[in-house]
Amino acid sequence: MITKKQFTLLFCVFLFAVVAFQAQPAEALPFDNEYTSVTILAGEYDEYWITITSGEEISGYFETSLDTEGLDFFICDAANFATWDLGGSASGYEIATDMHTYVFSHTVSTSDTWYIVFDNTDGSNAVTVDIAIDVNGDNTPIYSSSDYTYTRYGLVLEDEEYYFLSYTFSAGTVVGGHFSTFFSTDGLDFFICDESNFDDWEDGFSSTGYSIETDMHTSTIDDYTIPTTGTWYFVFYAENEVDTLTFSAGIDVDTSGVITVGGIDMGGISAIGLIAGVLILGILCCVCRSKKKDPEVAPPSVDHYRAPPSTPTPRPTETIREREIVRDRVLVICPYCGSKNEQGITTCQNCDAEL
Repeated sequence: MITKKQFTLLFCVFLFAVVAFQAQPAEALPFDNEYTSVTILAGEYDEYWITITSGEEISGYFETSLDTEGLDFFICDAANFATWDLGGSASGYEIATDMHTYVFSHTVSTSDTWYIVFDNTDGSNAVTVDIAIDVNGDNTPIYSSSDYTYTRYGLVLEDEEYYFLSYTFSAGTVVGGHFSTFFSTDGLDFFICDESNFDDWEDGFSSTGYSIETDMHTSTIDDYTIPTTGTWYFVFYAENEVDTLTFSAGIDVDTSGVITVGGIDMGGISAIGLIAGVLILGILCCVCRSKKKDPEVAPPSVDHYRAPPSTPTPRPTETIREREIVRDRVLVICPYCGSKNEQGITTCQNCDAEL
């Protein structure tokens, strides 16, 4: 008999499984019906039929193996398909002509058997095509802009072609993401690199990349911390693919690890360099402090000052007489020549000036 504790544990595990399943990204889901490397000969067609009710949706995607190959396409109900097959005039939906790649979606108006037709009756060569069909749910890899910083949808690459995204990031930025090819038989290479290594790779030289993935149908891009501020590249490469490859991608950017001081981006400075700079600045401050002269003693400060008189006192206009007392005698100093005279003499004995 199961205990209450065991029941609680199992219930928690069940909830975790439900949440984890619902959290699976839509880009990881397969198509309802996937047919790869289907060959349609010249003068022939290939059809797929589905019995669905009014209001339901038929959606999907197809890509021919080469960009020089094209197919005609349409969706119709059973009656119109029978008329078209006999060479008569018929009505169709999502009509497309000579398409290399094509995304289709149609909500049916009546409950019936509906036909998805890939037509090569007017073609002169056989066409190889990958086909995906969904009912009531678009499983084409689509990345939501609410989940990723940058998204791309339905990018088409031929064999040995590549596609890149480039952005300027500060050191400490963490980048990651996810990508998925439309068909499980298609594999994509991926790597992240700086501008110098990207240029070397383009020129065919040895280069260094990060978060490398090889020949992946669907893959999570490992988180990578940008080491130096500059332009960084996300490269998607269809290497050694036998046919056309279509993919979507989502790139996530986290800048919470970028170092800033006073609003200034310090991304170009490493953590060690930043610490060394702070230490050097501290030493310089100490040296400057030790060389600074001791300040002179200033007069004591007061919290008030005496105001000058409202009417300044005028300077005296009369001649100031100077006297010098020498023992018991009083000498009068001439204000003109500076000679000393005995008290009581009215004129200077040296210059005859009036004393």
